[in-house]
Amino acid sequence: MARGDGSVLDVGLTRRIVSDTAVVTFRRLSSGFGYIRLTLWKSPIRKHFKKALEQFKDAPGVVVDIRGNPGGEADEVVKIASLFFNSHVPFGKFSKRSGKAIYLRTDDDDRVYRGPLAILVNEGSGSGSELFAGVMQENGRAVVVGRRSCGCVLGISEFRKLKGGGELAVSEYGYLSPRENSFEGTGVIPDRAVELRISDLQAHRDVVLEEAERLLKTKPETRTALSQGFPIWEGWHAPAVRDSK
Repeated sequence: MARGDGSVLDVGLTRRIVSDTAVVTFRRLSSGFGYIRLTLWKSPIRKHFKKALEQFKDAPGVVVDIRGNPGGEADEVVKIASLFFNSHVPFGKFSKRSGKAIYLRTDDDDRVYRGPLAILVNEGSGSGSELFAGVMQENGRAVVVGRRSCGCVLGISEFRKLKGGGELAVSEYGYLSPRENSFEGTGVIPDRAVELRISDLQAHRDVVLEEAERLLKTKPETRTALSQGFPIWEGWHAPAVRDSK
């Protein structure tokens, strides 16, 4: 592998099986903010996420980290989003070429947390993660921090079985946000972009998290201006639609 300065970096890689189990980890930061990391939108992870969020009802702000989260089930996305709203909120729709559409919206009686929210994303945040970050940003409910997301939002309804035990995923559904913006191919643009620097990695600094904490400490009107300053790109039988990742 060639570095930017022309020098060569030799790296040995070991193949391993990656688990597709959804995991929630959480902790209270020294700033007093709550921090929740979600690896996949896969049922029944919303139950674990809710328990984590309940630990931070008194927190002055919460950070939801979905960096590297490739997506999952649309129903889990809206169920978790419901924990931050006190009424029904449209979450867009998935549509087939035939015109058949599946509309998404949050529940109206499941809010756990009403305080300031920051969402961390990067190029590994795909599909369901982009729905969550993009629509929360579009509603002014959260500020999004990090790097532009994957732009991988097309959905599938089922995997096709192949001889030999393999499966084929064919994208069948396109997505539009409540404002009829599509994430596909463009991704969610953070309200505050944070570059990835080797020096920060070497120093074991999470500058994206640091910036999110800084923004959560700002005045509410500043956060609102940030979350509304960018255009969003992107039945209710939401569980039938899975992302293409």
